[in-house]
Order: sequence, then C-alpha cells, then structure tokens
Amino acid sequence: MSVILILLAFVAIIVGFFSLSEATLGVGFIGIAGVLGILARIAQADKHHKLVMERLEKLAPAKNTVSKSATEIVE
Repeated sequence: MSVILILLAFVAIIVGFFSLSEATLGVGFIGIAGVLGILARIAQADKHHKLVMERLEKLAPAKNTVSKSATEIVE
C-alpha cells in the first residue's frame, strides 16, 4: 500500500512540475522538497519499525508453542 502511495506522490510531483509557471516555480520547488522530505521520513520510520519488530520477535516466545503444563491440563 505504501508503495502505491509513493508512486502516486511521484506522479503528482511530475504533473505539478509541468504545470508550474515562472511565477510559481519557487513555491513549486519548496513543495517538491517537502514531499521528498516526507517520503524520506516514511522510509526511515519503516526501516526502524522493521528493526524493532525483528528484535521483539527474538525476545518473545513463538506463538505456536504450547507448554507441557497446558497440555497436561487438557488431558
């Protein structure tokens, strides 16, 4: 889903860039810089989230394991 949103953002940048006039060129560049900054922050947060989830999975026990005490209760 995020890949689709990133592609849409790039399409919007391209369309917006070609619709700029000489008077709005400066504002357009500021807008493009803002979008690129936001995309960089999203990529950074995604990388951090994957790292944190990987470390948490190492700490947490597996979900499909059943302890002996639980199987003894069922029997």
